[in-house]
Amino acid sequence: MKSQIHQLLDKLPFTSSVKFNGINLPPKRRRWCGSEFRDDDYFFQSAILEAKRLKFEFGIKNNDNILDIGCGFGRLPIGLNKIFDNINYIGIDVHRPSIDWCKKFVSKNTSQLNFIHFNIKNERYNENGNEFGDDFKFPIDSKSQDLIYLYSVFSHMKIEEMRKYFIDFKRIIKKNGNIFFTAFVEKNVSDYSINPEGYIFEEFSGPLHVVRYDFDFLLNELKIAGFKIEKIFEATETDKQTGLYLSQF
Repeated sequence: MKSQIHQLLDKLPFTSSVKFNGINLPPKRRRWCGSEFRDDDYFFQSAILEAKRLKFEFGIKNNDNILDIGCGFGRLPIGLNKIFDNINYIGIDVHRPSIDWCKKFVSKNTSQLNFIHFNIKNERYNENGNEFGDDFKFPIDSKSQDLIYLYSVFSHMKIEEMRKYFIDFKRIIKKNGNIFFTAFVEKNVSDYSINPEGYIFEEFSGPLHVVRYDFDFLLNELKIAGFKIEKIFEATETDKQTGLYLSQF
């Protein structure tokens, strides 16, 4: 069942934005990933820093193709618009209101930023979506993406679903393409747990609030999927998640 917070939010209108330095930012109530993002300057600067990470840490260049899975209300593309002259970006999310907002306020003045609602089931964000089938695939061309980016996505997904994502990543990523994602990762804990008692939060706000992995277990999952870790950003991300930058074997 979706958390009560998200049920209430989905009943509110999505026609507004917050203007900051001439940029449309999502309403404060829509800025997930921690209360600090409700501060306009913090949100905007975090978008800029994230775009800079793609440029300087990951080597993304003008005209590269970026697939942002779980794009939410557009933090990454807001930053990309300021850092890059030309970027081919696709944002995908299972949460339709997020996509509707991004189409209205982020991509309306450029054809380089595109947003797609992907109606697949997630107990936290899209409980009435389509079930994962054996023929699961993203609506993305094969061998087309330089970077697949997932911020706080596998943190709220079951392991069976994560495995299906990685199977399709092998199809859509370019030969020398990369993946960046964040996750709740610890050492010497159970392989995989959902909302583990006594971890991070005093209480959990609904299903799949925290999906945590043991580091060695996750490393093996990535190896099976055909990927290896190139860089680790240990406990530096939202809610002390760890960032993992991958290349293909």
